[in-house]
Amino acid sequence: MRGVYDEAKRFAEALTSEYGNKKQVDVRIVRLGDVYGPRMMLSSGNYIARLIKDAIYNKPLKVAGGEDVVLFPVYIGDVVDGIIKSILSGGTKNQIISLSGEKTGLFTVAETIKRLGNQHTSMDFAGKEDYPTNDIKKEVLHAGRELISWEPQTNLKEGIGRTLEWFSKNKEEETSTNTFGVFESYDPMLQECRNQLDILRTDYNTYINGHHV
Repeated sequence: MRGVYDEAKRFAEALTSEYGNKKQVDVRIVRLGDVYGPRMMLSSGNYIARLIKDAIYNKPLKVAGGEDVVLFPVYIGDVVDGIIKSILSGGTKNQIISLSGEKTGLFTVAETIKRLGNQHTSMDFAGKEDYPTNDIKKEVLHAGRELISWEPQTNLKEGIGRTLEWFSKNKEEETSTNTFGVFESYDPMLQECRNQLDILRTDYNTYINGHHV
């Protein structure tokens, strides 16, 4: 199933790039790692979401064994910052930009969640057939970062801590479908990101009106 998903993404990227080149459309391709943070949908199937959901409901954390089971966790605030920079930075047209955290073992992620949450939570070491084991080359993982001068600023401990704190106070939000504006009451940095998006909308509307597109 993952092979189908990966090929579908490759097709979407190729289609976007070809359309952008032929139609002279200003596009970018942004690749995301394992995004997590406050208000994430815990029912999404995201590996980190599963662990966080288990943690806040005091269930055993399901962990696949083996050091080859890896994730690339990246905090939502860093992702928003990277997307804004991808749109506004020069030299990014039709470029591939990877917004991803560094390679991290699933066991390390689970241990961090357990340490910052309920340390008495047990771990259920399951089979790893349903978990990602493929490695990603550094040049792919860091693609396009130099174009936007971007690196993730939130380490795993800080990001998981913020996420667990939010969900411990707002368990009912796990089914939230809100999009814009859902983060500003929690994180000042994300409020600034939203301000930048408002500026971007204004600049875009000015451009459209000026060119009568």
